[in-house]
Amino acid sequence: MEKKNKLEEELVMIKKEKEESDKRLLKFEIMFGIFSLAFMFVLILIAANLDMPTWLRVVLIVVGFAQFLAMMFVCIRIEQVAGHYECKLCHEKYVPTYKQTLLAMHIGWTRYMKCPHCSQKSWDKKVTD
Repeated sequence: MEKKNKLEEELVMIKKEKEESDKRLLKFEIMFGIFSLAFMFVLILIAANLDMPTWLRVVLIVVGFAQFLAMMFVCIRIEQVAGHYECKLCHEKYVPTYKQTLLAMHIGWTRYMKCPHCSQKSWDKKVTD
């Protein structure tokens, strides 16, 4: 009995650590997005306001957009693997594929996706528990 209780306590502790890790990842996702957006705007402002050759302006703008786009793909990956989504209809918890996460309409961490359990589309929320 004592071994079973210790094992249950360990499992609860591992679950809590996973939840905390997922929450940290989602906070990093927000920070990455904000810093990436700020960096892109800084490069665009520099290109728009400083006297420089046209080719350099184009390079600054392209670099700004390219790093922003790359970071958004990273942020979507973080969102896909951190925690899981809960179906609004059947309350099943699932982790969507990267493609589903990338292509789904979203508002914040709520995405319009098809549940693999009930096969219905709904606005499913990201949960970390």
